Amino acid sequence: MTEKDPWLPDTRREPVRRAAGPYLAGERHAGPQQDRRPPRRTSQPASQDRSWRGPTGREISTEPTVPAVTPVRRPEIQATPRDSLPPEAETETEPEAETETEPETTLARPLYWTVLACCAVLLQVILFSNSGYSWHFFAEAAQLLIGQHPTGMDLPGGLHLYANYPDLQFGPFTVLVTVALQPFSDGGWFIVTWFMTICGLVVLYLVERTVRVLRPDIDITSRAMALTMIVGGGSFIVSWELLAVHFGHLDDVLALTFLAFAVAAVVYRSPMLAGLFLGLAVDSKPWALVCAALLLVFPMRLLWRGLLVTAVVVGVAWLPFVLADSHTLSAAASFTIPNVPASALHALGVNAQNTPSWDREAQIGVGCVLGLIALIRRRWEAVFALGIGARIALDPSVYTYYTAGLALGLLLWDLVGYRKPVPLLSVLCFLGLTLALTLVHDNQVLGELRLWTVLITSVLMLTLPRGPIRRTRSSVLDNVRGRLPASRRQWD
Repeated sequence: MTEKDPWLPDTRREPVRRAAGPYLAGERHAGPQQDRRPPRRTSQPASQDRSWRGPTGREISTEPTVPAVTPVRRPEIQATPRDSLPPEAETETEPEAETETEPETTLARPLYWTVLACCAVLLQVILFSNSGYSWHFFAEAAQLLIGQHPTGMDLPGGLHLYANYPDLQFGPFTVLVTVALQPFSDGGWFIVTWFMTICGLVVLYLVERTVRVLRPDIDITSRAMALTMIVGGGSFIVSWELLAVHFGHLDDVLALTFLAFAVAAVVYRSPMLAGLFLGLAVDSKPWALVCAALLLVFPMRLLWRGLLVTAVVVGVAWLPFVLADSHTLSAAASFTIPNVPASALHALGVNAQNTPSWDREAQIGVGCVLGLIALIRRRWEAVFALGIGARIALDPSVYTYYTAGLALGLLLWDLVGYRKPVPLLSVLCFLGLTLALTLVHDNQVLGELRLWTVLITSVLMLTLPRGPIRRTRSSVLDNVRGRLPASRRQWD
């Protein structure tokens, strides 16, 4: 038997085991029938031998060669014990819980409402002994409307009321309300005056509600809000009580109340309600048309709704009188009152003895134009005061109850026209139109004060710089034409 040559391959040796990697030199390739996929790597014990000896006796590993990677030694960061930190560092590492700062509430909301209500009650009691100066006009109109004839009034009433009695310068809705209040006016005039006084407080509440919706950034219990409500609201209450109790002008009471509701309807984005209240204001007192620019706040596709409702409400009230007597409009337009020397119209240089023929139309036209300018300048809050100011500046008379509307409009502006409430224009109105009547006895000076008060307040509202004001999403238009803010265009 020949000796085995160690340099020759042993054909009787077991077949060479394939490694997971590339084939070794001299290793046969697997046939087509064999699975050429690398075997699945399974976890094996560390003691298992994964090498074999070649023909020379040298160990050949079956594991794939992996290049050695030198690990990068990172500097060790030793954590400082918490107990070893200084007190300052320990305090900084713990963020403090944020605490909400409460707004300044030195004067609470119930306080200024208490002050305003007490002022209204006090003036009601003081003025009641000399009240109802002009109430007889309304009582006589109510009797004429239902077919009765007061002493000295023999001409027909009913639907011929305004054609035969042009001195009745109030609307049909006022006459209807007077008819409803007639049972109280005979023996319960006290109830009628209280009704009009409560209307004044309702108007103030609507103004406050408007502020809360328009300016959510204003704290209604803050000192600025309370001061403005007490000063501006007090100025309004004084003029209102003269209007409601001393003069007993129900028409102006209803007109201003409905205009306040119209402003609230604009704030709550309801063109139909705004048109309804504006129409009722015109049906109560025709001069309410000076605030017709309030409807221009709405976009064009909503504007027609408000205009349509206003036209229907005004037409339903006035059209029966116009159709029954064709002289209704001409008689109302021909009525004049004396042009007193203390009036702003006289201070403008109009020295006519009576009301000029163009005066009523000029009041409405100037009021609407100023309101349109306010909308263009994105100051819709000034529309109310600008319309009433146009009426006062062009009116030939100087009755103190005219001031109530201007005081209300300026109060609204003082509350929402600045970054925070400031009773600037309300004080100016009180000094120039209310207090001046008791301190100044020169008619020419009174006329100049009346005119310049209206001019200064109007110019300030249109030109006074305004800082950035945060508007609520439900507030009034703030786009190019002074419309509701685009952040909440529910109908766009």
